[in-house]
Amino acid sequence: MKSKIGFLISHSDNYYGVELGLHTKALQELEAFAGELGCETVSYGPIKTGEEAVRARSHFDSLDIDYLVMFIADFTAGDVMTAFEGVSYPIGIWFPKEPHTTGDILLNAVVTANMFASITQRTYKDSLHCDWYYGDIHDPLVQERLRLNLTVARAKRSIEHATVGILGDVAPTFFNLENHRLPELFPHMNFLHFNMEQLRAEVARVTEQELTAAKTLILSSCDHMEASEKSLDNSARVYAALKNYLTEHHVDCLAAACWPDFQDEFKIVPCVIYSLLGSELNIPVACEGDIGGAISLLMAKEVSGAVPTLMDLTGIKPETGSLLLWHCGIGSMDLAPETGVKIINHPMLDRKNPNRELMGLSYDYHFKPEALTVLRYSNNGKLLSFQCSVEPSLEGYSGTRGYLNGFTGKGQPFSAADVMDTIFRNGIEHHLIVCPGSIEAALTKLAERMNIPVIEIERYQA
Repeated sequence: MKSKIGFLISHSDNYYGVELGLHTKALQELEAFAGELGCETVSYGPIKTGEEAVRARSHFDSLDIDYLVMFIADFTAGDVMTAFEGVSYPIGIWFPKEPHTTGDILLNAVVTANMFASITQRTYKDSLHCDWYYGDIHDPLVQERLRLNLTVARAKRSIEHATVGILGDVAPTFFNLENHRLPELFPHMNFLHFNMEQLRAEVARVTEQELTAAKTLILSSCDHMEASEKSLDNSARVYAALKNYLTEHHVDCLAAACWPDFQDEFKIVPCVIYSLLGSELNIPVACEGDIGGAISLLMAKEVSGAVPTLMDLTGIKPETGSLLLWHCGIGSMDLAPETGVKIINHPMLDRKNPNRELMGLSYDYHFKPEALTVLRYSNNGKLLSFQCSVEPSLEGYSGTRGYLNGFTGKGQPFSAADVMDTIFRNGIEHHLIVCPGSIEAALTKLAERMNIPVIEIERYQA
């Protein structure tokens, strides 16, 4: 979903910003920059007075913008800023460099920006912090912060208006994953419930052409196939059925049952299916019916542009200070190594029964070494996120896995024990989201915009 970015131009007749065309250049730069981030720019002005600012605000309010860039072409009176008290969207103040460093000052935009930022904190009833940008759009004091704010603006709109698919129920006895308050917390989200009976009907409609395409996709996603032809065939049918249903209903993320439902209905495990829905359709899936996990995946996807996945915290390696995140076969192609990916039968299903029926499809690989962010939107309505790296290794249990170390939160280093202690003390659910890239700052900004409290990592104490 595209976000709307307002662009307001202010100036005065006694200076030269508009005469020099700085506003036109800045608008063109912003339109291109925002467009690359999935945002639409809507402009107003130039304006000079408080009365004009009131009309500008009314215009932007009617368009339901997500972020306002106030471009100060040159010196502007303070009543322009007072007109925006109480707006629902964040404001960024952008001001250009002076054309010359000697002689008469031509713009005096910096002092206006300073005044505006002070007005929002000294005169507004509810103080407002405004980020500032200085220079051209490719300058360091513009680009990095503006990219962050526009990314968060687009992500916020997409998340708040997302369609969350819900297939079946939470896994048996996983009581901590249940959350009945989410429709209240996200009133504009669409929660689309469907069940295994509806899925069976979708499976029955899968064509041979769709089945063949799904089997080809599954086989192309691994280097070694160790599961049976029956598991492959049944999984391909279910994948094609879910693909049809989710795309028809414009689903953005999915919380889905997996055991025992899929074993009873289709004699498969859906790990590979769920992974490919994320990697191929950009619909990340939280298994075991974890709706909070699905929203966590949605947040990570919208902020990063990558495909995240859901893992269990499974162990500590004291000698390297690493944590093992593992799951029985769900993953993401963005985390998979270039070679060595296997598809196997589920490693634990009914494993003590010598006559058990082997069922696939599960992935088996260790994450490739890269920077990651781990996060969870918890059922207490708070967000935990921290950054780390994947340890180069092939160790770990059968399934998808990664040993993680180098933990940081807000730029501060933390130990594996610190992270564990924070998770346990805050009752964080046992499903953690793993996302490629370093997105903690963006997630923190997103939480601020969505009024979601952030969980700080705590130091371990004996």
